[in-house]
Amino acid sequence: MKYKITYLHCGEHLKESLKTEMQEVVQVVESIDWQDEFKVIQPRSTLFHQTAYNKRFELEFQQLGWETKPKLSLNPRLIGDFRKNWCLLRFSSETAQRYIGTSINSNTDFRTAFCL
Repeated sequence: MKYKITYLHCGEHLKESLKTEMQEVVQVVESIDWQDEFKVIQPRSTLFHQTAYNKRFELEFQQLGWETKPKLSLNPRLIGDFRKNWCLLRFSSETAQRYIGTSINSNTDFRTAFCL
């Protein structure tokens, strides 16, 4: 996938603190090739398009020890897509914009927010 890294309100200390996590995000994005008709075959179903990409991201991040669907807050209810240490990832651009951090844009509008 193509991607672009942009830092928003992110100082050098924060970038250095989250260096490993940010490298893992890039590793996962680079490991998944963009395809016009992407699918993930599971034992009981086949996933297509964005649902398939979401599942593939989930599998890749889980292999690297990332927590899936972490709860950030109960009121207001905020749930991330993935978290490892102090690094939170969201696929939704609207939610990501609420947090200070880094955005990674790709063909699937993949965006992340790194929070402390």
